Amino acid sequence: MATNIEIGVGGNEFSTLTNYSLQNKNSTAVYGLRQFQFAFMATSRAYAETASRPNYTDPMYESVIGRWANGSPSSTGFGDKNSWIVVGVSTIHGSPQASSPYMPIFFGEFDDFFDDQVFIETLLSLPYFKPVNQGGFGNTPTSTTDRDALVVQIYGAGMWILRDGMLPPIAVDCQLNYQFDFTDSWDGSIDVNDWRGTNTNLAPGVINGTNLGWQNWTLPWCGVLDFNNNAYIQVQSDLGSQTGRSFEWIGQRTGTGSRYIHDARGGSGQWFLTEYQGYQFNWNNQLQVNIAFPNNAPQQKHHGVITANSTTNTSKMYYGSQLGYNGVVGSGTANTSLTNIGSDLIIGARYTFTSQWPGEMAMYRIWSRDLTETQAKICWYHEEYRVGVLEL
Repeated sequence: MATNIEIGVGGNEFSTLTNYSLQNKNSTAVYGLRQFQFAFMATSRAYAETASRPNYTDPMYESVIGRWANGSPSSTGFGDKNSWIVVGVSTIHGSPQASSPYMPIFFGEFDDFFDDQVFIETLLSLPYFKPVNQGGFGNTPTSTTDRDALVVQIYGAGMWILRDGMLPPIAVDCQLNYQFDFTDSWDGSIDVNDWRGTNTNLAPGVINGTNLGWQNWTLPWCGVLDFNNNAYIQVQSDLGSQTGRSFEWIGQRTGTGSRYIHDARGGSGQWFLTEYQGYQFNWNNQLQVNIAFPNNAPQQKHHGVITANSTTNTSKMYYGSQLGYNGVVGSGTANTSLTNIGSDLIIGARYTFTSQWPGEMAMYRIWSRDLTETQAKICWYHEEYRVGVLEL
């Protein structure tokens, strides 16, 4: 496991000036990064070629990076919603002549995430795209105008982007961000924190019922909230009404029978069930999905995104698991009840608090619009390390 990281100086200058030991918990360069280095290593196809994996059992992984184990060190989010950092492997994305092969290398900090032109220009300035005669790798960008296409390209090449709250790098407003494997996503009792900004908890949730608390998946090593068929999360905020919405989650369920991923009928929304009326995933009978491979899709460790747009009357589902990314697995209709939520959203149970989720979740998010197919793929690339894709 690498013990140092290289931090770029920011702007469009991608030199690496300083090494910081991960053992220095108070270093401002590491503060808030926590699981980032390891997320990248587990995600990176390029790094996988070295036949090496992060040692998730190393005490540094819990105590310094701060995944799963509740407690110290206390850590806040990185920057603000406009801040971002690109990470790569030194000899694959940093410099062909890098002196420290296979070291994570960080480019940033940048503070213009929502400025499309500057964001694209910054990505195009990465050594990955820089001409060979200028010391770069000379790769051709898939686009010079489409930020999402560029992000897919660099993720596919093994790079990763860090944002506040560990959000995927899409320029869409996130309305709820529960990261169940962060130390400060859970207070050790009943409260779940919304991780959308530094030192903010904009839409907290409360765990009701008896649960086994924070557990871990062993392949990958990933902190998860165990609902254990007898707990649920009640969101305490009014998430309102709008014409477009997307829901994203990582989870795994056991057994058979109808069980809820969420239910918004306590407010102005609708239910989303697994194994209901002959469908693996069923969103208010408007989006009904069966996946041929894997044929036990809800029981796999999986990442899912469902989208709805009541103006165009369309809904879609995207799915990936340990077996890889399926992409679009279903489409349907969408009235306003799919895009509205209101108050008292229930995660992991019916709105009457029954039929609780019989398994675990590692993450749950809500986005303010219906994500495009490319944006859903970015979300998958960003999170696949937590699912444990077997192809890596």
